[in-house]
Amino acid sequence: MKGIIPDYFRKIADYAGISYEFLTPATRDEYIAYQKNKEATDMSIDARLEIDNYAETKKWGLTAPFITMQLARVTRREFDGEINVVTVWVLLIFGWLLTTMAVIAMRLSARKKAQKVAQEKAEEMAELAEHARAANKAKQHFCHICPMILGYIEIRSMLHQWEIL
Repeated sequence: MKGIIPDYFRKIADYAGISYEFLTPATRDEYIAYQKNKEATDMSIDARLEIDNYAETKKWGLTAPFITMQLARVTRREFDGEINVVTVWVLLIFGWLLTTMAVIAMRLSARKKAQKVAQEKAEEMAELAEHARAANKAKQHFCHICPMILGYIEIRSMLHQWEIL
């Protein structure tokens, strides 16, 4: 069994003097059988909840699992009493932390995309504003020149009438 949680478990178990054996069930049914057999496993290091097979009971289509878990059989050295099954919540907390980190990463990614879209929109608006300023300037120039052009045309037509041109 590999990973940070089993490594920490090994260190704690060695420090506490607990002997242990990691069991790797081949199927989910074998896993559930280990969980139900109080003689086979005294302690579980897993991430299974009681409602884990809810989807299967509803006959829902499921994807392949993205995580695989193993469990451990743990007994104390020189202990002859009865040990109750104890679920170690560390893996659940670790999974929750990973999920939280993934959600935060997705939100940051979405925020970055939104900022990029806003920046592109601002650049587009700035370009449109520049075009509007240029059009306004051309209009003002035309309005300034228009009387001169009209005056020139009027003078020219008068000169034609007088047959000067």
